[in-house]
Parts: sequence; structure tokens; C-alpha cells
Amino acid sequence: MKRFLSMLLVLSVFSVFLISSNTMVLAADSTESTNGTESTSNTDNSETIDNMESSDETETSETTESAWEYETPISNDSMISGGSAVSVGNKIYYTGGTKRIGSDYVITNEVRIYDTNTKRWSFGTPFKTARGGHVSAVYNNKIYIMGGQAKNGITTTVEIYDINTDTWSQEKSMLYFESLMDCILVGDKIYVLNPDNTHNSNVQIYDIENDTWSYGVNLPEYLYQPRAAAIGDKIYVVARTSQNDGKQKPIYIYDTTTDSWSTTGTLLNSVHYTNCVAVGNKIYVTPYEDYKTVGGSNKTIIYDVTTNTWTQGPNLNEPRLNRDITLAGNKIYVIGGNNSNSKTTVESLVVDAPNDGTNDNKLSVLLNQGESVKLSVTSTPSDNSKYTWTSSDETVATVDENGVVTAVNTGKANIYAENTDDNFKEYIPVVVVEGTADETRLAVSLGLNQTKKLYLNDDYKNITWSSNDDSKVTVSDSGEITGIAKGLALINASYNDETYNIYVRVTNS
Repeated sequence: MKRFLSMLLVLSVFSVFLISSNTMVLAADSTESTNGTESTSNTDNSETIDNMESSDETETSETTESAWEYETPISNDSMISGGSAVSVGNKIYYTGGTKRIGSDYVITNEVRIYDTNTKRWSFGTPFKTARGGHVSAVYNNKIYIMGGQAKNGITTTVEIYDINTDTWSQEKSMLYFESLMDCILVGDKIYVLNPDNTHNSNVQIYDIENDTWSYGVNLPEYLYQPRAAAIGDKIYVVARTSQNDGKQKPIYIYDTTTDSWSTTGTLLNSVHYTNCVAVGNKIYVTPYEDYKTVGGSNKTIIYDVTTNTWTQGPNLNEPRLNRDITLAGNKIYVIGGNNSNSKTTVESLVVDAPNDGTNDNKLSVLLNQGESVKLSVTSTPSDNSKYTWTSSDETVATVDENGVVTAVNTGKANIYAENTDDNFKEYIPVVVVEGTADETRLAVSLGLNQTKKLYLNDDYKNITWSSNDDSKVTVSDSGEITGIAKGLALINASYNDETYNIYVRVTNS
């Protein structure tokens, strides 16, 4: 029987009963076809890293992960490396990089788009300045590509790709660019990390809304090829001090709210030519390469920020250099790069990914700071005691043992319900805002002839609304729903080739 995580909003004026129709997403089948590419399983490499010199505060523990599987190659006729990958919904956008055609290397301005559902690649509109080794981030369905090695040398230009219109524009250039950079999005700002301390700062901050650049506080020491992942308001950086040292390095943490650095944990020796991505409270570093590695690596290591422990994950099927990784849905994708066979293969790893709601077809409930909401897994709220309730970010929203969520600070968080048998785990995304959220409240438990508005995003003109049962609930072009008769109806919101669903219940009163 299909189960739903529902939401009962207890407010002073009205009650809201919300059911998400997109449950069981985290239980996606990881054995699906890969378009004729044979998927190979690694031997069990999910063991504790046993040769790490632990500090007094660092412990190791075991973890179990699935195996890396082949996806559709990004190209069948040339090798592509040095591009940058981001994901939006079920699509991955891989920009630029260097193609090797025969003995020639060509810097590209191509946009390659991978649909993780259909496992097919397509092309978007090329951008203006061909580049490789650049960095990219995505915000509000726009991809920002920054810096990189162009045909005539280093470029500091910033180009923006609008996913909805498949068009490019250009914004204010970076303050400077050096090779081996990384960037990460936190809130509405992009933080660019640079390994060169000869400049005023090795942290550049781009304010997207105001189109301005500024400097952040310097890293505590010189780091070679820093790689970053964000969890909440904090940026975690793994790197090494130079190209040839074998010293263990801590993880550097940048607090974006205080513009300050701290350290935690210890790396297994120092890493280089690697990538990392945050999945919930874990940071996946892959391919992991210590300073002795030559010709690329296939190792994966995982850092748990809550327990301050490192574990070893499953090995990639192929070692590779100059690749990029991204998280899409509940999979990490490693794309492109150089390897011994000069292919451009793609591999994916299924993970338990509590994303922020942007990679899943879920509407988010809007709350004011200090406001509370009660969730329920069934239509009987007293059943809540049978489940364990957790928040992905308690600085944004907390949840108690009865499923009551309290909005703390502005931001996004996922609220999870999991039973003791581990056969049910679902979440509802929560967005906490300042001001009044009532006008854009997600959904309402409607009385007869009562109306309320649904909210998906601010791009109202491009959203198409529909009801699966107009005899129960109608919905207008602006997302306004009206209770017609007692019962349950499914409301659909179509946007950017994706469909989002929510149930609305009509009562007698």
C-alpha cells in the first residue's frame, strides 16, 4: 500500500492538511537499465579507513554504500575533461571543458544536458567564451559559469545560462581568476575559493541579487586546489598545502554568517585533483587521491560532519583525472575526465540524499519565523509517536517527537519521518521566510466554497495548474483552489517540463 507523508498545519485562523504525492522517491530502483552499458559491481570496499592517523577528536566507523554503476557516456567519439557540472531537478548541465579529437585538444563552449530519467544527452545553446577549468553554480534556474582557461589565456568573465529560455547573458567579471579554483552556493551568494595568496584575498564573494563582488577573509594557510561542499551556512574545504607534501590536513570550515574560519577532523594524508559533494550531513570526496597517486584514482572517502569520522566508500569502476561531480536526486554522478582508455564515461552512486527540495518534485511549505506546523504520516496525528522525527537543519527549523515543526531562522530544511522498521522514510521541505507567508501558503484543508492559494515559485506566469477532480476542488491559472465538494483531489503544477503534485482535502465545514 502506498504511504503518504501528510502535513497538518495548526494555525490560529485555519487548519491545513497537506499530502505529498511524491513519496518513496528515496527508494528509487538502482538496478535500472543503462542504455546498453553493462553495469559492473565492485567488491565491497565500504570499510573504515584504517591507515588514517586519527587526532584525539577524530574517530572512524564503518559504512555501507551501493556500488558505482555506469551511465550513458557523455560522448562516444571524443574524450572530454575539465568541464563543470551542476544539476537542476532531474537534469545535469555539463559546460565547457577540453575535447581530445585524435591528437588535438580543443577548448569548447558546449552545453551538454543529461536527463537522469531517460539517460539521454542533449545540447543546449553554446556560451560565448569557450573555457575549461572553470567553476559553476546554479541559483533560481540559472547557471553561473565563472573564470577558466580560455583559448587566449585566463578569463575572468561570468556568463549566465537561463535554463527556462536556453539563453545566455553576461554579468560583472570576477575580481581575478587563478587555476584550480572551486566555488559553492550558499543562500544567494557564490563563494569562490582561490589557492593563490598573492591577491588581497583568496575568497571572492558574488552577491547574485546585487551583481557585486567582494572579498572574504583569507584562508588560514595556502591550500593547493581547494575543493568545497556546503552544509547549511558553512562551507567545508578539503585540500593540501602544496603539490608534493604528504602531510595530513584538517578540514577547513568557513562560516558564511561570521566570515570566519575554523578547522575540524583530519584528512587521510593530503588530497589533490579531487572533487567533493555534500549529501545531508556527509561529504563525499571522490575520486580520492593522495599526493602519491599517479594517473588518476578510483577511491571514494566519506566524512560525517556530525560524528567527525572518515569512512571509505565503494571504488569507482575507472580511475580518472580532471572530472567533475554533482548530486542529482539520490545519486552522485562523476562525469568525464582522463583515463587510460581515453573514454568519457559517466558513473553514478545511489546515496541516501536528503536534498533541499529542489531536486525532487515536492512543493515546500512556507512558514514565518516563530511559526509552528504539525506533521502527520497518517490521517491520525496520534500515530506520530510511532515515528522518529528529524530536521536536516535545526538552525532553520526544529521538530519534536510529536512531529511539531517550529520555524527558527530564514532558510530551507527538510523534515523527516522514519519508522523503527526502516521501511518508511519520507520528508517535507520547509522554507522559512520573514514577513507574512499566508498569501503563498502551500495548501489548505478547505471548507465548502473556501478558497486559498498554492505556491510553487515566483514565476507565476509560467506555471500551469490543473485538478484531477474538478467536482471536488478547482484551481485557477494563478493557483487559487476552491473547495467544491467533500473529498480528496490531486492538484498538479507543471513548470519547466516538470510536474509537481499535492493533495487537497475538502471538509464539510
